[in-house]
Amino acid sequence: MAASSAEPMMFGVPVAGLRTVLFYSTVTAMATGLGAIPLLSVKSVQAKNIAFSNCAAAGMCLAASLALSVEGFGESRYKVALGMLLGYLFIVVTRGFLERHEDVKFDSMRGANA
Repeated sequence: MAASSAEPMMFGVPVAGLRTVLFYSTVTAMATGLGAIPLLSVKSVQAKNIAFSNCAAAGMCLAASLALSVEGFGESRYKVALGMLLGYLFIVVTRGFLERHEDVKFDSMRGANA
């Protein structure tokens, strides 16, 4: 469905669409924060539970990435490939930075508790 010419646009996208994305991304961020609340009642977490949670999160991220890639291929294979390349480069650069700064600590958090 094409946007009407009278509809305000930003970055080639109807402003109403950007507002919708902003709304849902805000709701998603709030839900993510609320999901951590049950952890406030726990004094310690077992390593196997952290491993399971990490596996579940990684699986969801992988599934979301695949679904978005398949959808994006319908629009532009080149843009999807560029996005994958930029994401890979971001991970490589970030990993290199963190390896050079292993002494950085987040207050008292260590290991699996971080």
